[in-house]
Amino acid sequence: MRATTNLAFALENPQNLERAQLMDILLWASELCRRMRRGPRKGIAIPIVLRSDVAGRSWREDVVTSTLSRHGGCVFCQHEALYGDVLQVRRKDTAHEAAARVVWVRRMTNESFEIGFELLDQDNYWRLDWSHGNL
Repeated sequence: MRATTNLAFALENPQNLERAQLMDILLWASELCRRMRRGPRKGIAIPIVLRSDVAGRSWREDVVTSTLSRHGGCVFCQHEALYGDVLQVRRKDTAHEAAARVVWVRRMTNESFEIGFELLDQDNYWRLDWSHGNL
Protein backbone atom coordinates (compact mmCIF):
# COMPACT_ATOMS: atom_id res chain seq x y z
CA MET A 1 0.00 0.00 0.00
CA ARG A 2 2.83 2.35 0.84
CA ALA A 3 4.55 1.71 -2.51
CA THR A 4 1.33 2.36 -4.42
CA THR A 5 0.75 5.60 -2.52
CA ASN A 6 4.33 6.72 -3.22
CA LEU A 7 3.87 5.92 -6.90
CA ALA A 8 0.63 7.89 -7.00
CA PHE A 9 2.36 10.97 -5.57
CA ALA A 10 5.38 10.56 -7.88
CA LEU A 11 3.27 10.89 -11.02
CA GLU A 12 2.97 14.53 -12.02
CA ASN A 13 -0.21 14.29 -14.05
CA PRO A 14 -1.60 10.78 -13.92
CA GLN A 15 -4.05 9.86 -16.63
CA ASN A 16 -7.50 8.65 -15.61
CA LEU A 17 -6.55 5.02 -16.40
CA GLU A 18 -3.40 5.23 -14.23
CA ARG A 19 -5.38 6.88 -11.44
CA ALA A 20 -8.06 4.15 -11.64
CA GLN A 21 -5.46 1.38 -11.62
CA LEU A 22 -3.70 2.83 -8.57
CA MET A 23 -7.04 3.25 -6.77
CA ASP A 24 -7.93 -0.37 -7.57
CA ILE A 25 -4.61 -1.57 -6.11
CA LEU A 26 -5.16 0.47 -2.95
CA LEU A 27 -8.72 -0.83 -2.52
CA TRP A 28 -7.63 -4.47 -2.93
CA ALA A 29 -4.71 -3.97 -0.54
CA SER A 30 -6.94 -2.40 2.11
CA GLU A 31 -9.44 -5.27 1.78
CA LEU A 32 -6.62 -7.80 2.13
CA CYS A 33 -5.31 -6.05 5.26
CA ARG A 34 -8.81 -6.00 6.73
CA ARG A 35 -9.14 -9.77 6.27
CA MET A 36 -5.71 -10.70 7.63
CA ARG A 37 -5.71 -12.44 10.98
CA ARG A 38 -3.21 -12.13 13.77
CA GLY A 39 -3.08 -15.88 14.23
CA PRO A 40 -4.69 -19.22 13.46
CA ARG A 41 -8.27 -20.14 14.39
CA LYS A 42 -9.41 -23.38 15.99
CA GLY A 43 -12.93 -24.73 16.09
CA ILE A 44 -13.11 -25.76 19.74
CA ALA A 45 -16.14 -25.80 22.03
CA ILE A 46 -15.31 -24.52 25.52
CA PRO A 47 -18.19 -23.71 27.88
CA ILE A 48 -17.94 -20.15 29.16
CA VAL A 49 -20.05 -17.60 31.00
CA LEU A 50 -20.33 -14.33 29.12
CA ARG A 51 -21.37 -11.28 31.14
CA SER A 52 -22.16 -7.70 30.22
CA ASP A 53 -22.10 -5.04 32.93
CA VAL A 54 -22.93 -2.18 30.55
CA ALA A 55 -25.38 0.22 32.22
CA GLY A 56 -28.92 -0.48 31.07
CA ARG A 57 -27.83 -3.56 29.12
CA SER A 58 -26.48 -5.94 31.75
CA TRP A 59 -26.90 -9.67 31.20
CA ARG A 60 -25.27 -13.03 31.85
CA GLU A 61 -25.40 -16.10 29.63
CA ASP A 62 -23.87 -19.57 29.54
CA VAL A 63 -22.50 -20.12 26.03
CA VAL A 64 -20.04 -22.38 24.22
CA THR A 65 -17.24 -21.09 22.02
CA SER A 66 -17.42 -21.99 18.34
CA THR A 67 -14.06 -20.63 17.20
CA LEU A 68 -10.99 -19.61 19.19
CA SER A 69 -7.79 -17.77 18.51
CA ARG A 70 -4.90 -16.88 20.74
CA HIS A 71 -6.40 -13.39 20.93
CA GLY A 72 -10.12 -14.07 21.38
CA GLY A 73 -13.07 -16.11 20.28
CA CYS A 74 -16.52 -16.35 18.80
CA VAL A 75 -19.80 -17.44 20.41
CA PHE A 76 -23.48 -17.67 19.57
CA CYS A 77 -25.50 -15.75 22.14
CA GLN A 78 -29.12 -14.81 22.90
CA HIS A 79 -28.11 -11.34 24.11
CA GLU A 80 -27.00 -8.49 21.90
CA ALA A 81 -23.67 -6.78 22.47
CA LEU A 82 -22.43 -3.72 20.64
CA TYR A 83 -19.10 -3.13 18.95
CA GLY A 84 -16.65 -1.93 21.60
CA ASP A 85 -18.56 -3.28 24.61
CA VAL A 86 -16.34 -4.81 27.27
CA LEU A 87 -17.59 -8.20 28.45
CA GLN A 88 -16.40 -10.56 31.16
CA VAL A 89 -15.51 -14.08 30.04
CA ARG A 90 -15.26 -16.88 32.60
CA ARG A 91 -14.25 -20.41 31.67
CA LYS A 92 -16.56 -22.92 33.32
CA ASP A 93 -13.83 -25.59 33.53
CA THR A 94 -11.13 -23.45 35.18
CA ALA A 95 -13.14 -20.46 36.54
CA HIS A 96 -10.43 -18.26 34.97
CA GLU A 97 -11.90 -14.84 34.17
CA ALA A 98 -10.85 -12.21 31.64
CA ALA A 99 -12.10 -8.99 30.11
CA ALA A 100 -12.91 -9.01 26.39
CA ARG A 101 -13.87 -6.33 23.88
CA VAL A 102 -16.55 -6.99 21.26
CA VAL A 103 -14.95 -6.60 17.82
CA TRP A 104 -17.92 -7.63 15.70
CA VAL A 105 -21.54 -8.73 16.02
CA ARG A 106 -23.69 -10.54 13.49
CA ARG A 107 -27.46 -10.88 14.01
CA MET A 108 -28.40 -14.47 13.21
CA THR A 109 -32.15 -14.28 13.96
CA ASN A 110 -34.33 -11.88 15.93
CA GLU A 111 -33.20 -13.64 19.10
CA SER A 112 -29.65 -14.80 18.44
CA PHE A 113 -26.32 -13.18 17.69
CA GLU A 114 -22.84 -14.29 16.76
CA ILE A 115 -20.29 -12.28 18.74
CA GLY A 116 -16.57 -12.00 18.04
CA PHE A 117 -14.42 -10.76 20.89
CA GLU A 118 -10.78 -10.07 21.64
CA LEU A 119 -9.32 -10.78 25.04
CA LEU A 120 -7.73 -7.82 26.82
CA ASP A 121 -4.34 -8.28 28.46
CA GLN A 122 -4.37 -12.08 28.22
CA ASP A 123 -1.80 -14.41 26.72
CA ASN A 124 -2.98 -17.91 25.88
CA TYR A 125 -6.12 -17.63 28.00
CA TRP A 126 -7.43 -20.81 26.33
CA ARG A 127 -4.30 -22.81 27.31
CA LEU A 128 -3.96 -24.31 23.82
CA ASP A 129 -0.95 -25.19 21.69
CA TRP A 130 -1.00 -22.64 18.85
CA SER A 131 2.17 -23.90 17.13
CA HIS A 132 0.24 -26.34 14.89
CA GLY A 133 -2.06 -23.81 13.20
CA ASN A 134 -5.70 -24.64 12.48
CA LEU A 135 -7.31 -27.91 13.48
